[in-house]
Amino acid sequence: MVESGSSKSSRLNSSYMVRWNEPWGVSFFNEHIVVSNQENVKTVFYDTSGNYIKEWDFSNITDKLYGNFVKDDNIYIAAGDFVIKTDFDGEVIEKLGEGIVSGVTSVVVDSESNVVVAEPYNRKIKVLKKN
Repeated sequence: MVESGSSKSSRLNSSYMVRWNEPWGVSFFNEHIVVSNQENVKTVFYDTSGNYIKEWDFSNITDKLYGNFVKDDNIYIAAGDFVIKTDFDGEVIEKLGEGIVSGVTSVVVDSESNVVVAEPYNRKIKVLKKN
């Protein structure tokens, strides 16, 4: 469970808590909990017991992170004016939608690998078609 207003992330049974400053996105992949943090611009990985595994710092390419989505061997992270696509080593593969999207806060990838984003401040949903 992620509680943005109270800046904490916890397991549903509340036996484990991590203090956060603006947690925004959470997903689950291969027994890992993946959390994007808006203010410190990091994506952090935990195991299902809440033990810290690793983190990726994206402050060199953006100043905000929002929702994340896991598909196949990639993690997609909404970053305001683009979506970061990474592999599971944290290597940035590409920045999607740069110059096309604005204010992206959430991202999903459909069955045809098209990236779908929400721009709540613009009141739009956009589909970035796979080439």
